[in-house]
Amino acid sequence: MPTNIMKYAFTGRNDGLITATVLYKKPNASIIIRDNGIGISESVNFENSTGFGLTLVRMLTEQIGGSIRLVRENGTKIILEFET
Repeated sequence: MPTNIMKYAFTGRNDGLITATVLYKKPNASIIIRDNGIGISESVNFENSTGFGLTLVRMLTEQIGGSIRLVRENGTKIILEFET
């Protein structure tokens, strides 16, 4: 995900902010990747993706019994939540 962010999120810009946050409150964990870029297209989602990266992330999330969501607000935010 971070390499795609660097490749696509800041098109036409010379700078941008990418943050990675990990939250843990037993028994739950969250990993949040966020950027302040141009935002991801409404047509892109985890359920119907033909891209290898999003498909892989979705499959791995399903394997650990987690959930993943995409938030389109002031850039893009991806939230992965799972039980530890």
